[in-house]
Amino acid sequence: MTMQELMERVGDTRFNLIKALAKDGIADIQQITKDNVDKLTTPIVLGQHRYSIADDFIRINEIKVLDIPTGKYHPIPRIYETNHIEDK
Repeated sequence: MTMQELMERVGDTRFNLIKALAKDGIADIQQITKDNVDKLTTPIVLGQHRYSIADDFIRINEIKVLDIPTGKYHPIPRIYETNHIEDK
């Protein structure tokens, strides 16, 4: 659907307003939609710094570690290794 078709359906001719509303609507949908969310659990091994993940992962939202005595999950901040970033 083009912006013109959307404006005709809504019955308004203010392009910037309709564009802003459409962008807000898309942003809201993206925030509440989580398609194909999957969980991966793996035990932590002393001295191991790298762990494998599934090949079909597109994005990792968060990483948490279970504190067994308390039963609470604690988030781990992501650390980017600069030697693996490619210059484009």
